[in-house]
Amino acid sequence: MWSNLTNIVKSVNTIFTDRDNMIPVMKMKKKIQNINFGERLRSLRKQKGLTLEHLGKLTGVSWRVIYYYEKETIHPPAHLLIPIAKALKVSVDELLGTVFLKEELNPENAALWRRLKKAEILPPRDKKTLLDLLSALIAKSQNRSQHNQNQSKNGTNAR
Repeated sequence: MWSNLTNIVKSVNTIFTDRDNMIPVMKMKKKIQNINFGERLRSLRKQKGLTLEHLGKLTGVSWRVIYYYEKETIHPPAHLLIPIAKALKVSVDELLGTVFLKEELNPENAALWRRLKKAEILPPRDKKTLLDLLSALIAKSQNRSQHNQNQSKNGTNAR
């Protein structure tokens, strides 16, 4: 474990040689963005639906430490890389931005994803009911959207 941590620290020191060094990140839409470690940490935390306090508890530090690394520094804390990556359920490489993120969730949908994840424990019959309900809601939304588009094409106001 210590050899892995030493290698990570060496990698971090190589990547972050000066304050202006930014790490490229590729989003799912294949757009490359340059963001620093703090911005990436904040983005990942929000995507996972975690508060500063919750991430701090998961990593064994106060929320102020997490806030500091999100806002006040571009240098990652070598001693916290592994705990933060585990708490966010990403690899250290993904946390550092040296590899692309597997998926990027919209932070607005974090609560929905958490509840759907909890639904995995439901019995098969309840899962089917939930899937049927979701299918009905999606179909209703698509029909409404299609209806509104048709009305706007015909020049009438959609209500």
